[in-house]
Amino acid sequence: MRSHHAADTVQTEVELEFELGARRFRVKRIPEQERAALRGKDGLVKVPAKAELHEWDDTEWTLLASRSGEVTAQVEGLLGFEAAQFRQVIMLPQNQFRELLAADSREREKILEALFSTLQCKQLQEQLQSAARAMEVQATEARQRRATLYQQAEITTDEELTQKMVQLGETLVTLTADEANLRLAANAAAAAVSAGEALAARFQERQLAATALDRLQEAEAAMGARRESLAAARRAQQVLPARSAFHAATEQHQQQVAQVEKATAAAAKAQRRSGKGRGRVRC
Repeated sequence: MRSHHAADTVQTEVELEFELGARRFRVKRIPEQERAALRGKDGLVKVPAKAELHEWDDTEWTLLASRSGEVTAQVEGLLGFEAAQFRQVIMLPQNQFRELLAADSREREKILEALFSTLQCKQLQEQLQSAARAMEVQATEARQRRATLYQQAEITTDEELTQKMVQLGETLVTLTADEANLRLAANAAAAAVSAGEALAARFQERQLAATALDRLQEAEAAMGARRESLAAARRAQQVLPARSAFHAATEQHQQQVAQVEKATAAAAKAQRRSGKGRGRVRC
């Protein structure tokens, strides 16, 4: 609100410093107004509304907001009230309840929350209600699961469930003992298999050794035959000179026999010739 006594050249503005705990703030507002034109011009010009919010940091003022809407929002955030709520709350200590009583239920709830800090209680109540609803949903789902499990187990009461659990416990004990026995049997079977495999490996080694022995014996027999052939060859080498001499002597004897036979034949022929000459002389 601008005073009608103010000159046209005077700017209307308001500045307020306030503290919240250990923090110190300064807010400055310039409402929309008309002022005299500057630089010798005649007439009035309209000045738009402006606002600034600063905070003191022990050395200087720091600008927090420079727009009217931003300043309003930050102040409401700092105080926790809107302007109307702040005025209503300020009136309560002065025993002026008319505006509080005239306010609707939602507005009255906001004022009471600001006065008595019931917001946290309300939030806690809402959280508890939300948790209760979630627990109710979980309980319903649990009941449905229990009914399904009871139906699958073919039981209808908790007593039947207890009896079945006892039976299952006894069965579990029996199965555990059976499992232990089976494990022992499996370990024994595994040991027997290992022993069998070792024995089979030894049998295989024996078979391979026997085969190798047979091959060695066959090789030994072949070597014996080769040794006999070699000895015979060596003996033949020793007899070969005598055989050669024998063949040479035989050949020479045959030649001599042929020569004797040839000489005998020549002598006989000569004798026959001489006999014929003597007969002729006798005549």
